[in-house]
Amino acid sequence: MRCLWLTWIDPKPEHDGQRIYSGRLIEAVAKAGAHIRVLCFSSDGSPRSDGEVEGRVRWSMVPYPSRPAWTSVLSSLPHIAHRSATTPMREAFGGLLRGAPWDAVVLDGLYAGWALLPYQRRFANGQRR
Repeated sequence: MRCLWLTWIDPKPEHDGQRIYSGRLIEAVAKAGAHIRVLCFSSDGSPRSDGEVEGRVRWSMVPYPSRPAWTSVLSSLPHIAHRSATTPMREAFGGLLRGAPWDAVVLDGLYAGWALLPYQRRFANGQRR
């Protein structure tokens, strides 16, 4: 199974619940046999780099600076989803959606909520998902 996994930030280092949850879930799904491409923001202190492969997991990371908090007032998205929808993140997600036949796309948490509409647009008109 080929899985595109969109999460907030590189789970390493594990210093909060979101990172622990996402990192361990990604590891478990990979151990179950899935090939996973993770798209996330890069994290200070992480030993990983963009494009790195760890077993069945390939990491795609974009620079962390999220949108300023005040800009979410003008968005229909929840605050945290809006702040995560940076131009580099949207472009990377679009490229990954077009680049491979994914068996599953995981939007891991509210941070990834912005990606639902681009996903739906990509597979409009009954295209295979």
